[in-house]
Amino acid sequence: MGFVIIKRFDNSIDAHLFRISLEAEGIDCYLFDEEIVSLNPLYSNAVGGIKAKVRQENVERTFEFLKTIEIEQIPVCPFCGSSDTYLDYTSKKALPHWIASLFSLLTVTYPITGKMVNTCKACGERFRS
Repeated sequence: MGFVIIKRFDNSIDAHLFRISLEAEGIDCYLFDEEIVSLNPLYSNAVGGIKAKVRQENVERTFEFLKTIEIEQIPVCPFCGSSDTYLDYTSKKALPHWIASLFSLLTVTYPITGKMVNTCKACGERFRS
């Protein structure tokens, strides 16, 4: 009786909303690596984000439930029309980004200059949903 990763998140709010929606359907959902990602968001890529896992025997029931709630939430690439996308982190490459990075190094703080974007696996274009 093992666990299966159903979805990955980059913040705990989305992860808990997902967990609550599964538990409302009677499916036990567990969040792994939530604490380390919440304490230091830079570690999110290193640990693979916050992982929502369910028990092996609940996998099919979980995917059936996800099909009903995620039909309209799947991002579609506006360039090629593909729905084969993934969520990616991108940073700004302008002068304000470099100033914020330098300031964060001097003050030992976390620069908040990046953004989450969808990346199409078919054409490689990045877009916001």
